[in-house]
Amino acid sequence: MYVDWSVELGADDPVLDFPWGSGEKSCAEENCADESRVEEPGPEEIAPESASEMPSPEKAGTLRYYDLKADPNLVRHLPEAQSSSELRKFLLRINAAGFPLRSAKCDHWFTQEISEEEEIFGAPCKFASYVDLLFTAPERQLAFADHEDYAAGLCHLLKGAPEMPASAEIMVRRCLYADHPDHDGYYFTVYVSGFGETEPQARQRWSIALTLVQHALVQSVKALNL
Repeated sequence: MYVDWSVELGADDPVLDFPWGSGEKSCAEENCADESRVEEPGPEEIAPESASEMPSPEKAGTLRYYDLKADPNLVRHLPEAQSSSELRKFLLRINAAGFPLRSAKCDHWFTQEISEEEEIFGAPCKFASYVDLLFTAPERQLAFADHEDYAAGLCHLLKGAPEMPASAEIMVRRCLYADHPDHDGYYFTVYVSGFGETEPQARQRWSIALTLVQHALVQSVKALNL
């Protein structure tokens, strides 16, 4: 599995406002096709209702963020989780109580547009996803070194994964936290892709790669004592 991480803090690179409301562009919107978004709200958009009382995104007519950290049952309202059991499991694990990360946005898609860099996999089909991840601890949200260390440790673990036509790329990007208006913070975008001769084959390889990334995220937390 191809693995890499990088820092994207340039003027034209994606920036995440957190929390944020429906209507803002996704941090990864320019890099994906056919996106449907799980979006972070402004404070007024985090509703106290139970999952059973929440309208679905389709009924609400807008995209919004559901705080899975506060109520895991809200995952059933995410279109991405409804269409992908693999992504649903990933989100629930990352947003588990006590885990030092949380998700902000996500998406998954299929495409036959293969970049020049991806031609090394020798396959015409690609199934991919991204998830934006943030540290839950306020002091870590502003610590660039912690993001670098975590991304590097994650890649180190994943480089031990079996050889397969799949990739995992971790981007460290700028985040503007409402709780820290006078300071730049940071977050991760984790891209996972699987490649194959057909969509089912590409999706199967993506599923395996996503599971490997999930396990590596958990192991990296333990290794760095986060």
